Amino acid sequence: MDIGSSMYSSRLGEVLQITDKVDKYLPASLNRGDIEGEIIDKFIETQPTIPIQGIENLPRQRRDQEPKIKNKKDLSTSSAKEDKKLATENLANILATYGNIKKAIDIYKKLILKYPGKKAYFAARIKKLQKKLL
Repeated sequence: MDIGSSMYSSRLGEVLQITDKVDKYLPASLNRGDIEGEIIDKFIETQPTIPIQGIENLPRQRRDQEPKIKNKKDLSTSSAKEDKKLATENLANILATYGNIKKAIDIYKKLILKYPGKKAYFAARIKKLQKKLL
């Protein structure tokens, strides 16, 4: 449980205790639901908001500081590189579906070497893809 939720549940407990105390002093003729409805209606009418603490509310010195990052290396480049060792039938199917037929054919050729028992199957797939290229 994080601090925010424990603080919230603590506040909720306080509110419930206060409402129980208030109920003792309310005349029996008043319905608690009516009072709650009035409170909710008033809340909706006033539409209170919580101000967002943005950069304009920060002290000047913190606003002007640039975060100090020692190693500004672009991590996305390594994840976007094509892995030459990766050759699966699913990848070949996906590439073919998205129009990368030449890459799909290359992968099927690698799969023939990797799984010689499925050579006829992969060869048929290659032939089918080569027809699409023409």
